[in-house]
Amino acid sequence: MTTPKIYVACLASYNAGMLYGKWIDASNDVAEMSEQIQEMLAGSPYPNVTRQKYRDEDGNMRYVDVQADPKHIPEDWEKEGEPFPSAEEYAIHDYEGLGPNLGEYAGLEEVAKRVAIAEVAEDRDIPVAVLIEAMSDAGADDAEDFVDDRYRGAYDTWKDFAQEFTEEVNDMSQVPDWLQYHIDWDSIGREFEISGDFSAYRDGETGSLHFFWNH
Repeated sequence: MTTPKIYVACLASYNAGMLYGKWIDASNDVAEMSEQIQEMLAGSPYPNVTRQKYRDEDGNMRYVDVQADPKHIPEDWEKEGEPFPSAEEYAIHDYEGLGPNLGEYAGLEEVAKRVAIAEVAEDRDIPVAVLIEAMSDAGADDAEDFVDDRYRGAYDTWKDFAQEFTEEVNDMSQVPDWLQYHIDWDSIGREFEISGDFSAYRDGETGSLHFFWNH
């Protein structure tokens, strides 16, 4: 599996015509990714805010804009060091191992969700892009449960899927061999395709179709 990662770029630097950013391991949790991004912004050659570091009750580093955030700081947050100049905004300008179409302003929670999907996809031998699209269409959140409940496997055609599925759920031994030879699996495959009971997603690399229950 390709190590999932994101390249976060400082927008203040980018708008000034300079490329400044950092590759971050997306398999880290959201708090760790956030801290690494804030550290990158703190080193920006084009700072535009003043921030103060605090350690919260869970041990996570928090970066507070001392000018824009006059809000009360929890008493159990520990101040670390002195205020320092920092850039404020970032965007995801590149990524790997997270499937397609991750927007440049995707939140870290979405990145973490993509990582979880990628792990399940690798474990079940499903292309990441296929699983992301299928889950999005179904409005599903948990990749493992979704695959356990709905994934039916990969096939070259609807005909192949229809034949194996039909033979799996029916006792074909009761159908004489001579009659089985006359079954029109192409036609049955078309019936499966228009029934709405299943959805198929094509792998852009191999061309195979991955099938999921719609119910």
